[in-house]
Amino acid sequence: MNNKLTREDIRLASKYLNRYDKHAKMWIWLRWFYLCMAILMLGVSYYLLTLAHAVRDKNTSGYILQGSHLNTSNVGGYIDARVELLRLESSLNIKIIFPTIFAGALLGIAIAGWKRHEHCKLIAKGLRTLITLYLPEEETSNESLNTDEAKNGRAP
Repeated sequence: MNNKLTREDIRLASKYLNRYDKHAKMWIWLRWFYLCMAILMLGVSYYLLTLAHAVRDKNTSGYILQGSHLNTSNVGGYIDARVELLRLESSLNIKIIFPTIFAGALLGIAIAGWKRHEHCKLIAKGLRTLITLYLPEEETSNESLNTDEAKNGRAP
């Protein structure tokens, strides 16, 4: 069994080494972005929830009719206003659900991967060590000593 890495293995290890280095640097800032977005989405949900409570308070017959006499046009207006306020209330409830779910997902990603950059740095360090230990012999030998310049006493 050959323990040496081939050139293709070294190329792939170098590619993944660069990816893990980039990911480790990016995640340090991305986790704060996720956390801020989650807090923002929770704030939007809270704002929409208070707005929904205000709509619910207005969706009463006493608020809609407010001292009007009950004639046919008032009853039709009451029904139209009631339907419109129910539509508004249901759309606000839907708009509350989506930011809350999205905020929960972002918060979960941020908390679960808070130390992900350390994991990526450790993998990158392992790949670096693997590449330096298992390079083919012709690449690990000190080729600068075998050049004509080194034999003549000049540094390369």
